[in-house]
Amino acid sequence: MKMSWYYRILLSYAPIFFVVISILIFSFSTVLNNSAKNQMALTNQAIAIKVMQAVDSNLKASERMVLKEMYTNEKLSAFFGRDAVNSIADYFTISRKLDDFSSILPFANSIYLYDEQSGKVLSRSGLTLLDRIRGCRIFTQGLCRRLHSRLDESERLQGICPRGRGREGNNPV
Repeated sequence: MKMSWYYRILLSYAPIFFVVISILIFSFSTVLNNSAKNQMALTNQAIAIKVMQAVDSNLKASERMVLKEMYTNEKLSAFFGRDAVNSIADYFTISRKLDDFSSILPFANSIYLYDEQSGKVLSRSGLTLLDRIRGCRIFTQGLCRRLHSRLDESERLQGICPRGRGREGNNPV
């Protein structure tokens, strides 16, 4: 069977046509994949920002509630007083109030009150020293960074922040 010259020319260009189409499909899928990755990264970043804002606003709300209660509740303000001697019943009442705060706020599983002068921490489970709380290193690192940002180089906290620590974020306490 004899083919016409038109079909011969068309058949000779067929491999080039398939190669060009394959390259176009491959490049389109690569561009689409990169675009999806970029869009996913932007979406993850937006979600992380929203979660961070929700947690931050919740922590601010809990701080405002505790501060408001400190001004209105005598037992709670006495916990932070210099010369106040609190009874176990007072600690229990304050602990119950912290439990109420935790039930109101959705993200707050535990709220701690830290008296910097005595080094004691009051939580829902009771009164303890700062050293006995799990995760106190994280708290003291944040406290040292915050305080060192307010102090000069010549001023240092005695007993809480070791010398030379806290100004850089990667130094453990």
